[in-house]
Amino acid sequence: RWGIKSTGINLYLPSVELARERAKANNLPAKFIHGDFRDYEKQHEAVVFFEILEHLPEPDKAIQKAFSLVKPGGRLYISTPRAGDSIGVINHLSDTSRKPWSADDKPAGHLRLFTTEEMKELIKDYTVTEFYVDTDKSFCIEIMKGGKK
Repeated sequence: RWGIKSTGINLYLPSVELARERAKANNLPAKFIHGDFRDYEKQHEAVVFFEILEHLPEPDKAIQKAFSLVKPGGRLYISTPRAGDSIGVINHLSDTSRKPWSADDKPAGHLRLFTTEEMKELIKDYTVTEFYVDTDKSFCIEIMKGGKK
C-alpha cells in the first residue's frame, strides 16, 4: 500500500504460502521465500525479527546474522515475548486449539523466553536506539547499523 518492497523468509511452508496469498490478495509488492534466513545474503534497509528469536537455538548468532543483512544506516527490529508476564504468552495458554506448553513452562515451539537482563546482555554490543516493552509485554528493540559499539 505504501510501495515498500519486502521479502519474508520462513522455514514453515504453510506460513510462506499463506503470506503469498495475503500479499497477492492485497496487491502488496512482497515476496516470500521458503528457506532458512541463515542462507540468505542480500542486505536490506530494515530487517525484522518478529516473534522468532525465542524459537532459535543460538539467539546470539541469529542476531549477528540478521545484523549482517542490514545495510549501513539501516535498522534491525526485534520483537520477542518477555519471560514472566507476556500477554501474548498468556493468550497462547488460553487458546485451546494450540499445542500445550512444555514441561519446562514454555509455549510449544519456544526454546526460551528472555528476561530483561538476558535480552540486554544479548544486545549489549550493538547500537540500540529503542528498547521497551509493548502493551502485550513483549520486548520491542531497534538496533541501528552504524557498527557495533
